[in-house]
Amino acid sequence: MRLFILLSFSSLLILFTEGCGGERDYTTEITLDVNTPEIIERLAMASGSNLFRKIQKEALSRFKDRESDYLELFIEIHRELYPNRALIKTFGTEKAIDQLSLNATDNETKEYLSRMVDNIYRKISFIEETRLNSMNIFVGNTRYQIGRNRITFEVTDIPEDQKNRITNLLNTNVSVQFLEAYTLIEVEDFMSTFYEQKMVAQISDVVSKDTSTVEKDVMDELFEKERRERVQDSLWENALKFRPNLEGIQSNSKSPEIGFGSPSEKNRIMDSLNSLKEELMKYNYQFYWGAKPVGKVNASNSFLVLYALKPNQNEKEKLNASHILSSRVTTDPNMGGLTVNVLFNDEGTDRLSKITTEHYNKFMAIVVNDEVVSCPLINSPITGGEMVISGGMNKTEAEDLSRLLSAGSLPASCRVVRVEKMKSGG
Repeated sequence: MRLFILLSFSSLLILFTEGCGGERDYTTEITLDVNTPEIIERLAMASGSNLFRKIQKEALSRFKDRESDYLELFIEIHRELYPNRALIKTFGTEKAIDQLSLNATDNETKEYLSRMVDNIYRKISFIEETRLNSMNIFVGNTRYQIGRNRITFEVTDIPEDQKNRITNLLNTNVSVQFLEAYTLIEVEDFMSTFYEQKMVAQISDVVSKDTSTVEKDVMDELFEKERRERVQDSLWENALKFRPNLEGIQSNSKSPEIGFGSPSEKNRIMDSLNSLKEELMKYNYQFYWGAKPVGKVNASNSFLVLYALKPNQNEKEKLNASHILSSRVTTDPNMGGLTVNVLFNDEGTDRLSKITTEHYNKFMAIVVNDEVVSCPLINSPITGGEMVISGGMNKTEAEDLSRLLSAGSLPASCRVVRVEKMKSGG
């Protein structure tokens, strides 16, 4: 006799077979560590204040094993450091005041915070479950251990060759921005200064130094000349791991590609760029690398493209992952490559229309997790609420990006700490 039970929760079909002595099916348990301190920071009224930072610093110093109740710990330290300060004054956001009042007791505020933390854990669970379902991994049971900062999913068995991909998918929090890109002509002064001050001057300074006070004979001079030439060659080779788009500048190009850098040196290059920007104090750029190497600038190395983007400070004009309704992978009918088609909700559609109207004939960078995946020229306003993201993605990259966009942004970061295969019911 076979009994089929269809569970609406998690859309999981469970088959129980009576009278069969066969081996049990396997399931997998996935345990996430949730960044509860990040949640508490989001719930605070002024998380950047010195008062909050002081409490947070002490709480984090005691929060070492990451299996203690961070909310309880934070409130305990709040009372230690500021015994006469009501908890509602630290967490009295507009939403908190709507549900409580300015005169709420510490117990009432604590109960409110506990509810909010619980709600955020459940939202994280929903988003991660959506991601798993999109890969045909179905969740049968979810356990919340908020006091230990844990969420555990019991899921259908995961193939061994998919574990790393699924772990990366669950660990990733998608951040999407749409920012105007400066062109080469607009950043020419800065890039020329950077090239001269941070690259050419440094190389010239090093190779021209000779601190020796010892008189050298002819052979010593020859050896020293060879050594300095080797040093110079080495320095130039290192310097060429970043190169401003000089050809574009010389031809007055309006390209948004302002430079090229080696993937292995991108952090060092970015530090140098931001250092000069701070020194000059007159440039309002945000630098971003392209998501993938775009070819070869010389015979041996692939380089990333550097972009300078204009920050958007107006919250009402920002377009992000919360405005995305769904996404799907498609094939570009003209170029043949894979693309991700993004469909926006009503608010997102309105914002996209406004942004593309105001930035007509300008480059708009699509930034996913702080990397530029595409930087198209806006030829006309986009009013239909749908946008195509392209960027030389392979099948796995396109599918994972689509899954992340469709599921939405996590309200707090988390990471997979355990993936364990188990026998069903065991």
